[in-house]
Amino acid sequence: SYVLFGLISAFPAASPSPPAPRNTIEPSYTYVQLDSGGRVQLVEYGDAVGQPLLVLHGWPDSLHTYDLVYPFLAKRKRVIGLSFPGFGNSDSPSVSSGILSIPGFVQVVKSVVKKLEIQSKFELAGHSMGSFVAWLYASKYPTDVESLILIDPAPTAHNHSSLKPLVPELAKLEKQVSVVPYSFAKAFQFSTFYNISAAPTWFSTQVILEAQKAPPYVWRALLHDMITHNRSDSLRYITARTCVLRGEHDNTFPLSDSLAVFHGLTSARFKTLKIIPSAAHSPIWDAPEDTARVMLEFLGSSESRRSDGKSTRVDSSLAISFLVGVGFVGLGAAIGGVVSVVGMAGLHLGKKSRVRGRVRGRMEGQMESRKERKVATEMTPLLCARVGSVRR
Repeated sequence: SYVLFGLISAFPAASPSPPAPRNTIEPSYTYVQLDSGGRVQLVEYGDAVGQPLLVLHGWPDSLHTYDLVYPFLAKRKRVIGLSFPGFGNSDSPSVSSGILSIPGFVQVVKSVVKKLEIQSKFELAGHSMGSFVAWLYASKYPTDVESLILIDPAPTAHNHSSLKPLVPELAKLEKQVSVVPYSFAKAFQFSTFYNISAAPTWFSTQVILEAQKAPPYVWRALLHDMITHNRSDSLRYITARTCVLRGEHDNTFPLSDSLAVFHGLTSARFKTLKIIPSAAHSPIWDAPEDTARVMLEFLGSSESRRSDGKSTRVDSSLAISFLVGVGFVGLGAAIGGVVSVVGMAGLHLGKKSRVRGRVRGRMEGQMESRKERKVATEMTPLLCARVGSVRR
């Protein structure tokens, strides 16, 4: 299993004076010159005068990774996407520049925010590698970020043995070619879909071509950075309202990674964890409408905005699980279990087992599934909300 991971239109004609606000789902592309040198490509959708939602792509994608989600978000938000240096149509810096790292990309985001003259707090979302950048940015510049969405995050890629062999493999490619082979990019990108046949053909082709735009040394540099560093201690400095959002069937970063990030947010004034069914590592690809809905619900949640202290929002209509101790509750389609807290616990294993859990006290929930595939490991109670129902 591998890690992660448009239509280009001209600028709209200048509006007559005074300019009318742009409120459209049509993309507007431009470039921003970074303080450190080089240009990055931006795309903007929606109301040009609204509070910005800045979305950051994963590895080795580009701003087009959100193409299926932009139209839904743009109906209610001003959305700005960017391609990190070395990715998409942005300029590629040298390895010696220091930009090709998660901290380097944090400074790229800061430079973009400055160039766009964003004066007030904005909303920030990141997918996979982009989530690494997003949470490190929010920890370093807490007064900049109003709300934070982390899509299939991880504290580090160090613990994933399937990723480490890719670094020397990419190093070999570096010496042989200047463009990652189509077959290599295809195998990598398609591995992160839940059901590739359900994706529009133009989009599944596009994610391959966009990945090829990143030179092999850019692929390697960022993967090496995510594998060799664990900066998750910075999570405790995040104060923004935060939503950890993941695909139910993500095999790239397991549920334990999402839990580690979720519980590292000790200073967030509000936090919630959402799971998108029928989605793997890239719910923005597998279930774009559902993902956009969850994002917008979180960003527009008056309950979470009223929160003065540290709290967690739970959808009463969704399943709630308390995960206690350390262990597996369900793995693949062959393992199922029952978690029952408050003096009762039970575990049933079997290929067609069902899962039922009850929580008494402040919260009650029931979870039932023919094929339970969640991994659950936790020492303290976790509120885990499933979005919608799983479609098989």
